[in-house]
Amino acid sequence: MTIIRFVQNQHFDDEVQRLKDKLNVKRTSRLFKLDSYIDEKGILRVGGRLARSNLTETSKHPIILPKQSTLSYSIIQGIHRSIGHLGKNAILTELRQKYWIIGANGIIKNIVSKCVICRKYQAPIMQQKMANLPSERVTQDTAPFTIVGMDYFGPFAIKQRRCTVKRYGVIFTCLKIRAVHLEVADSLNTSSCINAIRRFIARRGVPKIIRSDNGTNL
Repeated sequence: MTIIRFVQNQHFDDEVQRLKDKLNVKRTSRLFKLDSYIDEKGILRVGGRLARSNLTETSKHPIILPKQSTLSYSIIQGIHRSIGHLGKNAILTELRQKYWIIGANGIIKNIVSKCVICRKYQAPIMQQKMANLPSERVTQDTAPFTIVGMDYFGPFAIKQRRCTVKRYGVIFTCLKIRAVHLEVADSLNTSSCINAIRRFIARRGVPKIIRSDNGTNL
């Protein structure tokens, strides 16, 4: 409190003296709209109409501090770190629980703009430029399922008599019109994959190209 009183007397000497003399602060003072007063410890605080509320004393009547003070800068910087480098509004909300710093927005903006961690958080997100579509996707006058993509999904647990067995879905997608054809595979082995492809061909015809990943069964 001694440091706070020293800073207040240094920057608000005229206002403190007038309040001690039971006078109102001048209309030209930065504290005129704050209804300021001096408490029993000699600390300059914000007045207001919250005296009967159940808030803490510091929340109802925050301590007034100047902008041009190392103490004010240190307080805001400490709050900025303690709340996990949140934004300006969060810092100001936490600050007002105890302090009313004249021109606090300017100090907060300055601290956030120089903070390396905040600059990382607020950095613009890079966007990958998409490559050109493959020729199979843009070729015209081709029948559906002429060029397809193929992949597995699952497994799904199903009941077979008294046992629970795994089954896999096989999806075939037409790269031209995005039509979908589904088959069921008994397992992930090569024979099940071949059988699924044969059933697909029986319904949709023989494709010119089948694209898939590097699965061992494909």
